[in-house]
Amino acid sequence: MFVLLGMSHLWILLAIALLIAGGILMSRFCRLLRVRHREEWTRLGEPAVLSHLPMSVQWKLNAFLWRGQYRTLEDSALSRLAVAVKILTVVVGLLILLGGIYWPAGGAE
Repeated sequence: MFVLLGMSHLWILLAIALLIAGGILMSRFCRLLRVRHREEWTRLGEPAVLSHLPMSVQWKLNAFLWRGQYRTLEDSALSRLAVAVKILTVVVGLLILLGGIYWPAGGAE
């Protein structure tokens, strides 16, 4: 299979796979927040993955995640999920950046 695909396609497939994994982790994060920390979940605007949330809810959730505010809840499972989501986000961002640098606009393979 990999012989048939160019390197740029592998980067894209890897980024898509990691985005899906990140979506699953973020979904679990939101669910755990809702189940274990209902007040905080409500304060954040009841975030959920793949729902039509206002941008303000997305901003609140991102701030909660990236500023490490989840640590105040002292929930080790929630903290592990938050760290995993942040790591995957950085990795996907780097893959997209590197893919754009090494294979710009359908570039050479």
